[in-house]
Amino acid sequence: MGRRAATQADLAVADHPARALVPLHKLSQWLTYSLMEPLESILGWTVLRKTHLTGLAEYRNGGLFLDFGVLKLRDEALDRGMRQAREQAGKGADEVEMVPLFYPHDDAIVEWRALTVALLDEVGKGVRGALGMSADALELAKPTDDMCSY
Repeated sequence: MGRRAATQADLAVADHPARALVPLHKLSQWLTYSLMEPLESILGWTVLRKTHLTGLAEYRNGGLFLDFGVLKLRDEALDRGMRQAREQAGKGADEVEMVPLFYPHDDAIVEWRALTVALLDEVGKGVRGALGMSADALELAKPTDDMCSY
């Protein structure tokens, strides 16, 4: 079966600025994950395709990948982050104690969060394989109790 040719409408959508957005809505995901158990246990509903839900693209998950050296800032991102940190701190700040500063929309943050989701999928596969568990038995979409502090 062949592919159809792209239409003018397809091309217009492809060029739309929203095509550059990566949907990483951590709090919406967390809310969804938190509601699944009561929907099933209290209301008797069945939530389908839970294995399609991702791990959370949040700083604690992504931070582990940075801390363990799985992810590393690109040199240009590190330079940009340090420049932004110096600008924010002002003159006379001790650069030894500075960490790179990025704004939420920065490409480094968007990439970090997207990579976190992809890497969590791989970690999940490895853990399930080591424990002999299925994706249904050990889902990535399990919020931890300490997440309730948000």
